[in-house]
Amino acid sequence: MSVERQAMLFDAVDNYGNGSLDRAAFQQLCTMLRMGSQGAPPRRTWLQIIAPDFVSSSIWQAVDAFVRSRAFELVIDAVLVCNAVLLLVLEFVPDPKHDLDAWNSWSTIMGLVFTWIFVIEMLLKLASLGFIVYARSLMNLFDAVVTVAGVVLTVLIIWPNGYDDPIYLRYALLLRFVRFFRVFYLIPAVAFIFSTFVRIIPNATVLIAVLLSGMYVIAALGMQFFGGLINRDPSREQGALLTADKDWPNYYWPNNFNDMMSGMVVCFELLVVNNWHVVTEGFTCVAGNWARWFFIINYLFMHNLILNLLIAFAIEAYNAAMKESRTARLAEIEQGYYGDDGPSVHHAVHGNPQQIHTPELLSQADGVLVAARLEYREDVDKLELQRLEIEYAIKLVQLKEEHARKVAAVASNTLRKSVEFGRLLSEETRQQGRQQGRQQGDSFR
Repeated sequence: MSVERQAMLFDAVDNYGNGSLDRAAFQQLCTMLRMGSQGAPPRRTWLQIIAPDFVSSSIWQAVDAFVRSRAFELVIDAVLVCNAVLLLVLEFVPDPKHDLDAWNSWSTIMGLVFTWIFVIEMLLKLASLGFIVYARSLMNLFDAVVTVAGVVLTVLIIWPNGYDDPIYLRYALLLRFVRFFRVFYLIPAVAFIFSTFVRIIPNATVLIAVLLSGMYVIAALGMQFFGGLINRDPSREQGALLTADKDWPNYYWPNNFNDMMSGMVVCFELLVVNNWHVVTEGFTCVAGNWARWFFIINYLFMHNLILNLLIAFAIEAYNAAMKESRTARLAEIEQGYYGDDGPSVHHAVHGNPQQIHTPELLSQADGVLVAARLEYREDVDKLELQRLEIEYAIKLVQLKEEHARKVAAVASNTLRKSVEFGRLLSEETRQQGRQQGRQQGDSFR
C-alpha cells in the first residue's frame, strides 16, 4: 500500500484530527483494511480543494504534521500561560490609563501579539483539519469562539470609538484567559471531573431548579420583610444604626434585600455560608432579633437540605461515572483476551475458552482476571497492559496443564477403581458359582 493510500485511510478514520485513533476508530480502520478499504471516501479539506498543489508540497506537509502533533498543542499551552502571566502583571503594575497613546504601550502590543497568535492557530487548524473535523471537537469550537470574541474586542479597542479605553485590553486578556483552563484539562483526573460534571448537569436539573426556586422564594420574602432597611441614609433610623454598628463592615452594604438581584446575591452568600452570621447581625440590628429566625430557617432548609442533596447527587454520579469508566477499560482488556469480532490473541494461544468445562478451573481463571483488574489503573501504559496479558496467558496455560493433570489423575484413579471393582466382582462371582455348585451337588445326593 502506498504512503498516500495509508494517509488517506488514516485521515478517513481520524475523527478528531489529532493524529491518534481511539478504539472505535481503530476498529473502523481494521474493518476497512479487511474489506480492502473499498468505498472509503477520502476526506478533503477546503485547502485541498482550493490549492491542491500547495497541499502536496513539502512545506505544507511539514506544517500540517506540526499542527497535528503534540508539540503544537504544547506551544499553544505555553502561550496561554504567558497570557495569564501578562494578566497578572497588568493587575499589579499600574498602567497609564489616561495616556492618549496608551495603545502603543507594551501591554497593548503584547495583547495584539497574543491575538494574532491565536488567530494563526485557528487558521492553521482549519487549514489542516478542515471545517468538519475541526467542528467535531468541542475544545476547538470553544477556542474559536474565544478567539473571535477576542478579535472583535481588540478591534473595538484600537478603533477610534467610545470603546477605545485601554482598560478594555484587560477584558480581552481576561477573555483569552478562559482558554487557560484547557491546560488543566490535560490532567486526566481533572478532565474526568470536568466531563463528569458536564454529564450530570442534565440529570440534576430537578435539584438545581428546586435550589433556584428556593433562592427566589427566600429573596422575595426578604424583600417583603427587609426591603429598604439596609441603606446609607443617616437621616433614617436604620442607616444611623448600621453606621454606628462596628460589627457591620462598610463593604457589606450591598448585602440587602432592596431589590430582587441584590436579594439573590444575598441568598447565594447564605447558601455557601459566606460570613452569614455577619449578614444576620446587620439585619438583626435594623429589624430586631426575630430576623435571626429568618436566616436560621434559610440555613437549615437551603444549605443543610437542598444543597447537601445536590452535593450528594454529584458525588454519587461521580462515583458511578468512575466505576463505569473502570468497567469500560476492563471490558477492553477482556475483549482483548476473548474478542467479539472473531478469533483473538487469546483464542489463537489457548483455543476456544468454551471448551473448558471444569467449574474449578473457570473459577481460578476468573480469579486471575480479577487480579488483573485490581492491578489495572488509569495510568497503566501499553507495556503494562501487555505484561498483564502475557501473565494472564501464562496463568491460563498453567491452569490448563493443571486441569489436564487432574483429569489424568481422575482417569487413572477411575481405572484403578474399575480394575479393583472388576477383580472384586469376579471373586464374588466365583464364590457364588462355587456356592451354587455345592447346592446343586447336595440336591443330587
